Amino acid sequence: MMPRQKAFTLLEVLITLVLTALAMSICFAAFSGISRAWQRGLALVDDLNHGDYVLDQVAQGLRCAFFPVTAGKKKRYGFILENNGDGQNARDAFSWVKTGGALLRAEEPLRYGTHRVRVSVEPDQEGEPRIVTRAWRPYVNLSSFTPEQINPFALADNLSGMDVRVATNRTDEGWEWEHQWDDDATNHLPLAVEITLYWAPAEEDQEPVITKRLVEIPVGERSWKDK
Repeated sequence: MMPRQKAFTLLEVLITLVLTALAMSICFAAFSGISRAWQRGLALVDDLNHGDYVLDQVAQGLRCAFFPVTAGKKKRYGFILENNGDGQNARDAFSWVKTGGALLRAEEPLRYGTHRVRVSVEPDQEGEPRIVTRAWRPYVNLSSFTPEQINPFALADNLSGMDVRVATNRTDEGWEWEHQWDDDATNHLPLAVEITLYWAPAEEDQEPVITKRLVEIPVGERSWKDK
């Protein structure tokens, strides 16, 4: 007589199914966590790349700042800072006169002469903040002219805020930073500018990604000399 083969009981089958489902759920949770971490990592790298590009453009533009050697209408060439808050919700804007193609469209004719450029944070069509620039001649403008009439050039989106500080004095401990640039100072240029960009995080409960750059202006000291 052949020996009777032992069959699986219903309880054993149920236990096997439960263990299989548990193992699959653990694997899925692990995969999901790795996938989210990967996506956050890609978003972080993307923000850092955007930040480096924007700050490289701003740094190049500040280093190409223009200020006349001879006395004249110096206010026309001064640095203007609009302080609109601090930290990640700051909406600062700043402008100065420069040369070169930094911060301009590739087809912009102003790149071949001196022009004032303004960097600011403005909402896009969906109301999300982005960093934009506008450029115009520092002279021979109509009395009715305002920079808002110019179509902005978007440098990057996904921005949370922009905070700008300026300095004209450096001690042994470093630059003495200020958030205000008013009155007579607008007839001159700062010696150094610090730009901090806050990029919107991939998830709402995360902190913004921060990129920062300190730029010294070569002609800053010239703007304070009386000639």
